[in-house]
Amino acid sequence: MHGSRISIWFFIGVLLAVYGVMIAASGVSEWVTGNYARGVQLVRLHMPVWWGALLGLLGLLYGVKFRPRKSRGGNTQNDAATTARPMRRSLDNG
Repeated sequence: MHGSRISIWFFIGVLLAVYGVMIAASGVSEWVTGNYARGVQLVRLHMPVWWGALLGLLGLLYGVKFRPRKSRGGNTQNDAATTARPMRRSLDNG
């Protein structure tokens, strides 16, 4: 892959954002239609909406923080190899 690496956290962020949107959309749909599953307690809290919003926000934060960026200068080699400094020798007399 010539030094172009994408962090796994970027993909986790995208996945969390997609799941968050899906859960929030189903929660809003339940809220608007009033079609809740039987036996669900505390329906008035609308937890799928809040949980979906939280997942979406977390996914968005991860996606932005770990998004892939183009390298400066167009160098496709490993940056650590090109920026490494030579080690200094200690000139001890004993």
